[in-house]
This record gives sequence, structure tokens and C-alpha cells, in this order.
Amino acid sequence: QYPEEVVAELSRVMKPGGVAVVSFSNRMFPSKAIYAWKQRSDGQRLELIKNYFKTSPSFPSPEGVDKTTPLHALSYLSAMTLGYTLCGDPFLAVVARKS
Repeated sequence: QYPEEVVAELSRVMKPGGVAVVSFSNRMFPSKAIYAWKQRSDGQRLELIKNYFKTSPSFPSPEGVDKTTPLHALSYLSAMTLGYTLCGDPFLAVVARKS
């Protein structure tokens, strides 16, 4: 609920050169997700987390990692029609190194 405060705390406790990794998939519990998360695509969520890190001067260049493939779109369709998925969930992450 307070991502800027979380990033500030990471900055406080991490050593210079330390690496923070925030990883996620496209699964969520809508009743627990914040509005900003529910209204965004996977790529936009990746940018949202990168922007949270950019609020701290300690993390000047966070990088996004997106391991989504075209099969992930088919995975959703197979789950709806077959009852099981053809491949796993996409993997997304933000990697931020403390300066």
C-alpha cells in the first residue's frame, strides 16, 4: 500500500551495490490489489514498479525483465476451453542496484 516507503526502507538497509529484485506474474487477487495495479497491463505494471524505484536517488537505473512469450496468451485461452494451461505464467521482474 505504500511502495515509496518500501523503496525508502530498502535504500536505508541495503549496502551500496546491493540488488533488489521485485518479481511477479500476471496472477492477482482483485480484492487485494490496488487500483493502480488492476488497471494496468503487465508491461505497464513493470513500468510502475520501475517508477517506484526511481523515486529514490539510491536506485537510479532500475531494469525491467519480461519473460512473456506469445504462448502465454494461448495459455489463458487453453485454461478457459480445456481447463488447463499449455504453458506456465509469464515472469516479470524489476532489478534495481543501489548506488
